[in-house]
Amino acid sequence: MKRALFIITLLVCSMAIGLSAAEINTAGTFSGKAFFSYSHDFTADRDSTSGQPNGFSFSRIYFGYDRDLDDNFGIRFLMDVENSAGAWRPYMKNAYISMKCKLVEGSRWYIGMVPTALTNVPEASWGYRSIAKMPMDQFSGLYPSGTVRSFGSTADLGLYWNGSLMEKALLVEFNLLNGAGYKAVENDMFKKVNLRPSLFLLDKAITVSAYGSYETVNDSSNALVVSGMVGFAHKINEVAVRVGVEYSLQSLSEKLPPDPGSTDNKSLNSTALAAWAVVDATTKLSVLGRFDIYDPNIDADAKDDQIMYIVGGVDFHPIKNFRIIPNVQMQTFQVEDNAATLMVDESKPINTAFVTFEYSW
Repeated sequence: MKRALFIITLLVCSMAIGLSAAEINTAGTFSGKAFFSYSHDFTADRDSTSGQPNGFSFSRIYFGYDRDLDDNFGIRFLMDVENSAGAWRPYMKNAYISMKCKLVEGSRWYIGMVPTALTNVPEASWGYRSIAKMPMDQFSGLYPSGTVRSFGSTADLGLYWNGSLMEKALLVEFNLLNGAGYKAVENDMFKKVNLRPSLFLLDKAITVSAYGSYETVNDSSNALVVSGMVGFAHKINEVAVRVGVEYSLQSLSEKLPPDPGSTDNKSLNSTALAAWAVVDATTKLSVLGRFDIYDPNIDADAKDDQIMYIVGGVDFHPIKNFRIIPNVQMQTFQVEDNAATLMVDESKPINTAFVTFEYSW
């Protein structure tokens, strides 16, 4: 009797879940994306008692839900699950309501945990976040007092406005944000402003984009970021080529207890340069490469504190939502025990081979 009741209960629950899922699916859209890879660190001098490090790992998993409430309003919820410090950590990356802006045709407002204007346009040109994030999303600066400050975050609490203007030849993105990013909580009085105008010329063959942000971090420090990007995409004899370059500057200033006889504020300027190329040799095969240079302090007397980052790979995409990307990544550090990089404590290069799987639904 108990077994029969259990089976009946299980069937009823399954039917209820199925009906609920069907109702939800008719009202909105579920989506997801995952970055999975096998990696092998083949650095010759890597210290390890058990051989060269290698293994399987998810670097990121996204779960999203989108729904149009009517012709003017919509909602989105997106969870970002990442491998952080050896543990899986879920973050709420997007949770917003969007609405059409009646004042400017072709524009929308987004309120809540919103996307930012940090890297949307350059990353669309590069196209391989599963392998390497854009430099402004990857590297961080260092205040003179030692506090870490990133160039920015791809999502944050606040407002986002974007407008596709001039018959979609001009995209303008604007943010008013807390400034702490989607992985932290901020309740102070200081806010961050982002602005990115982007021009798409010659039927989108040429992209020219600029970015600027300013944030008063606290009573004694502020952060200014400026960036420029140029991209080119063209198809020649059935071979599609896209190339791009981006240069970014972050200026961090901070009031510290003055040195004897000096009242000047302390400041630090860091830069990031990225250049990339992607060639779609066939409809299912692409060749890609990227070269980055990050300088954590361009004002330092020693010019040997840069990080050079090289990526090369092949992208095989047999179907629309699945990619297999064998790639090699090399990082070179020009100075040993460079605290300003905040990434490693050695000058030896790091060489890693990956087979990355990117799939979405």
